Amino acid sequence: MTRRTNPNGDEYEAAGTVTRDGETLLRYNSTGGANPTMNTNEPVNSTLLIDEEGIIRQFTVTITHFSNSKIPTVTISYRTTDIDSTTVEKPDWVETARKQAN
Repeated sequence: MTRRTNPNGDEYEAAGTVTRDGETLLRYNSTGGANPTMNTNEPVNSTLLIDEEGIIRQFTVTITHFSNSKIPTVTISYRTTDIDSTTVEKPDWVETARKQAN
């Protein structure tokens, strides 16, 4: 698929692949409309890196905001790593709760 749309209506277009830690990830870029919550006409740019299972491994968004003749740019990045590397033991109360539910 070459295009995807998020719930905000921003379209993401396929932009090739990248390799991170030996894993090939699909790259999708978006130059969405201006952020309506900010005093700016600049687009909000974002990038998704998605693995072969469809898990978003990285999401980066860049917002430029004009205010009082200053032009700060903010970049926020979220990254998912070490998938399936954590094990969590069930708390002691789980079995009691299951028995009481039946």
